[in-house]
Amino acid sequence: MSDEFIKYYSELIDLLDMYGVRNYMDLDMGIVRGLDYYTGIVFEMYVPDYKLSVGGGGRYDNLIEIYSGKPMPASGFAMGIERLLEVLEQRGALKRVTPQIDYYVYVLGNDRNYLSLGYKLAGNLRSRGNKVILDTGEKSLRSALEYASKINVKYFIIVGPKEVSQGFVKVRDMGSWSEREVPLSEFGINAKGE
Repeated sequence: MSDEFIKYYSELIDLLDMYGVRNYMDLDMGIVRGLDYYTGIVFEMYVPDYKLSVGGGGRYDNLIEIYSGKPMPASGFAMGIERLLEVLEQRGALKRVTPQIDYYVYVLGNDRNYLSLGYKLAGNLRSRGNKVILDTGEKSLRSALEYASKINVKYFIIVGPKEVSQGFVKVRDMGSWSEREVPLSEFGINAKGE
């Protein structure tokens, strides 16, 4: 180790003592952050009794100059919100609640008329104060049903060619997995989809 290195870290330890935070720090010469823009000390943040770091950062004297053209020494850090939420949950300080989604509207087929009807249906449901997800058929029907079940949806609505041609949509109660045909008029939409 060079004398300059030892002097730098001795001064750092003294400063940490002055701030009253030295007891919260451990010097670990093995920490390596995977980004090339760090130019000096790097660090990671931990919470007692939690094995993963909840944040990290370091010194990067050249990074701002790369983007602004002006030399500007800097240091910074980022924190992992998911990990912090997990720590808070583990300690009972936070209870994560999945919001209840009232309706998941799934448009079967890529026809513009059915998409238009799906948007109208979702809009009408939202105007009644419901929380609605509109899926324009990006997922397969099976994947959409699995996802809806996972995120705690109450009702899954299928807007499909056969159903719409007869003036209804299929509505599945995700709690009981029972399915019924509901006239479009119950959602404020006439038989023409208007």
